[in-house]
Order: sequence, then C-alpha cells, then structure tokens
Amino acid sequence: MNPLSITIIIRTKDRPKLLEEALRSIAEAQIPNMEVVVVNDAGVDVQSIITTTLTEEIPSTYLFLKTHQGRSEAGNLGADASHAPHIFFLDDDDLLAPDFLSLLKCFDTHDPRENLVLYGKVEAFHCNQDGTKNKTYHVFGRDFDPVGLLWENYIPFNAAIIPRRLFMEVGGLDPQLKVFEDWDLYLKLSEKAKFVYHPALVAYYRLYENAFILGANQQLQKDCHVRILEKHWEKYTPRFIATLYDRIMRDPSHEFLPEFAQLEAEFAQLKAERKEWWEMDNERKNFINELTNQISKKDVYIEELTQEISKKANYIDELGQEIDRKGKYIEELQQQQIRWHEMNSERIAFVRGLEHKIKNLQNLVIKTDVNPQE
Repeated sequence: MNPLSITIIIRTKDRPKLLEEALRSIAEAQIPNMEVVVVNDAGVDVQSIITTTLTEEIPSTYLFLKTHQGRSEAGNLGADASHAPHIFFLDDDDLLAPDFLSLLKCFDTHDPRENLVLYGKVEAFHCNQDGTKNKTYHVFGRDFDPVGLLWENYIPFNAAIIPRRLFMEVGGLDPQLKVFEDWDLYLKLSEKAKFVYHPALVAYYRLYENAFILGANQQLQKDCHVRILEKHWEKYTPRFIATLYDRIMRDPSHEFLPEFAQLEAEFAQLKAERKEWWEMDNERKNFINELTNQISKKDVYIEELTQEISKKANYIDELGQEIDRKGKYIEELQQQQIRWHEMNSERIAFVRGLEHKIKNLQNLVIKTDVNPQE
C-alpha cells in the first residue's frame, strides 16, 4: 500500500444529508493515497452514511464525540487522528471540487522540506431549499498578501492544504474561537510557512440563509474579531497601518474601504480600553504599594510587640523564680514554726512536770511540819 499523502478532515453535527453529499464529492474526486477523518461533534450518529458513501479503497476514521466540543476542538481532534503529512478541512456543508487533485500535485514541484501552505480557489454559492446551486455569491482566490491577511481572512478554510507538522507546531485551532479559527490559524502559520496560491477551483462553499459569511451572529463575529486583534496585536504595527492607508488612497474603490471606518473605530475603542486597563493597572500597583508599606509598618510593629512580649515573658519568668524562692522561704518558716511549737510543747510539759514535783514536795514538807516529834 502506498503511503498516505493527505487527510481530509470533516467536522459535522446534525446535518447527515449535507455530510453525505460532501463525502460523495470526495469519493468522486478519486484522490490517490487519501484518508478521511469525520469528527461528529455530539450530533446524530452518521456511521452508516460514512460506510455506504465512501468506497473501501478510501480508509476512514470516525470520531463520535459524546459531548459538544466546538468547531476548533473538533478540528484539532481530527488532526490528531490524521496519519498523513498534509491535512485539508472540508466541513459538512462544503463540497470538494474536481480540480483539488491539481492543488495536491503542486507539492511535487516543491522541496518537501520547505514549510509550504498551498491554497486554491473556492466558489461560494447560494443554495435552494433542496441544496442545489442557485447563484454564485463570490469566488475567493488571489495571491498571498500578508497585509491583506492582517486586514481580513480572504483564504477560506476549505481552500488550503496544510502540513500536519506545522499545524501541530503552531498549536492548531484556538478552542476559544467559535468563528475565525481559520483566520487565527493562518496568521500563526504565516510566521513559519510560505503561502502559495494555485489558481485552481478546489472546493465549493454552500450558503444558506443563516450562513456565517452572510453576516449571521454579528456579536459573535465581533467578539472573536476582537480576540484575534488581541492575540496578534504586535503584528498591527505603524508600518502595517501606513501600508493599508496607502492602498486605500491609491485605490479608493477597494472592496474593504467601507469597512475601514468601522475597523478604525474598533481600533480606537481597543486603544481606549487599553488605556483604561493601564490606568486600572497603575491604580492596582499603587494600591499594592500602599498595602506593602502598611504591611511593612505592621511587621515593624509586630516585631516591637514581639520584643515587648519577650521582655514581659522574661519578667514573668523572674517573678516565677521569685515566687518559688518565697515559697521555699515560707515553707522553711512553716517548718520552723512547727519545730518551735513542738519545742514549746515540750517546755510546757517540762514546766508542768516541775510544778507537779514541787507541789508534791510542798505537801511532803507540810506533813513533816505537822508531826515534828515523830
């Protein structure tokens, strides 16, 4: 078996009919040495659709997520399950175009050691209720322009073949981005890879009424746009602004001119917010410094209290020793008193004994005086 050359990753959720059509477009493209990874983001089970739509010659992997992870995490899991050196993202509402193989073959003309991202044309068209094509909305496809990429993402996610190694190296898709995750990825890849445009139609982007590209969920788009500006703000240098301004002045009819005022307002808002953050940060720093000074003073006070307590403890210890000495003295006095009491008792007994003897002698003398003749 020949080694795999590319993995097509499909993110899907609760759109089995669209998924089947996307898989059929892959099977009809007859791409050699290809595998397909389908990531079901906690939607209805589509295992049977994959089995019946893809031929046995196309190896496939089915990841059925039990809980909803979001577009970015689903894409990252698909890339993790890939076994090919190149990956390509085709969502379930996209279709692969027959010229995709010509884009893949372009890698044969480049040094395999070169960090290269190849991308082609994508046709976005409005769909009828049954999913058939109504009319073309726009055909995306132009040479790589780093200034233009900073301004907006003009490379659809289903237009580019990405080296899997580079995808992993830049950290894949940002899970915090619910939209614009492909734009963020391209900005990260542009720091490490060379983008090459090949003017071949590689995919179709089907548009329905709630399509993101038609302006659905404006607040979500704005929030994610701001996050990208925050992540990559170092790239928006004065040189970038000057180059963009020069382009607008030279070509006032440029397609993004009406949006410039809006972006300029967003930049001004971000600048004001950043200034507010700096002021808040300075206030926090001053507050922390004041707390630090107070803590330092309290530390000195605590040290003084500790020394005072130590002195009092020594004084208490000395008092204790003095009490012990006095206690011993009192005990000696008590013992002396006991001895004196005992001695006094002995004296009293001795005196009483003498008195008794004297009395007896006196009685004897009296008797003798009464009978002198005897």
